[in-house]
Amino acid sequence: MDENNFNIFGLLMILDLHEIKYHLGRFNVNSLTIMIIFPEKRIEIECMDDNSFIISVFSKYGFSIKTIDEILEEIEIIQSHNS
Repeated sequence: MDENNFNIFGLLMILDLHEIKYHLGRFNVNSLTIMIIFPEKRIEIECMDDNSFIISVFSKYGFSIKTIDEILEEIEIIQSHNS
């Protein structure tokens, strides 16, 4: 996926299509944060005003930074295990 042509609205549409529950938060004047909580994992996607993303994944195993492609793939894997 070309991150330069991808924005928060496209991401929210994908989450809605997969019926993934999320919370929106505004913690910074230059961004909007999408929080997704799965068992044993929390994903925070900070959507910047320039359409870039900063994605942090928190789990009992630690903390990692992901790309938008990695996180969408991970979401699909989690969804397939929960189906």
